[in-house]
Amino acid sequence: MRVRHIIIFSVLLVSEIIIGIRTAFNSYSNRWYPLRVFIHWTWGFYQTCAGLFVYLKYMRYPHRYYHGVVRTVWDKNGGLSLGMFIFTPYEATGDDERQEYCEKVAVHEFGHTLQALLLGPLYPVIIGIPSMCWGNIPYFRKIRREKKIPYTWLFCEKWASYWGEKATKEKAIRD
Repeated sequence: MRVRHIIIFSVLLVSEIIIGIRTAFNSYSNRWYPLRVFIHWTWGFYQTCAGLFVYLKYMRYPHRYYHGVVRTVWDKNGGLSLGMFIFTPYEATGDDERQEYCEKVAVHEFGHTLQALLLGPLYPVIIGIPSMCWGNIPYFRKIRREKKIPYTWLFCEKWASYWGEKATKEKAIRD
């Protein structure tokens, strides 16, 4: 009985990974949208739930759909991706450079949502924690600044920008 359950679980896990990869690279297609939402709320339940709570906290900020995920423009300078919710910096009106930066952050954060589709419950450990540390711990900020190391030097950040660019056909942050 146990072996049968392990086999069924393994088949489901491999299926979710294959569907996640396929969905990630077909993310611009609306016909896959229900499947992506289902995967986010099952396979990526923890980060999507956390994203919903952050979304509710920033309910008064502007929201819009961005390639099938919910994008919130908040008053912070950095971005955050939690399941099917992304949070990007405030876009100053009339400042084209700032607008371009915010759009690149959105592409990058969308790349993280694709990683979440693929990795599911492993996403917080493989991507979330390293990304949060790399972006927010003063020691790492200092090293990046002093040694002129780009933000996307870290494997999960480079991967997010790459997948975001492939899926949206737009430029992501690279510095």
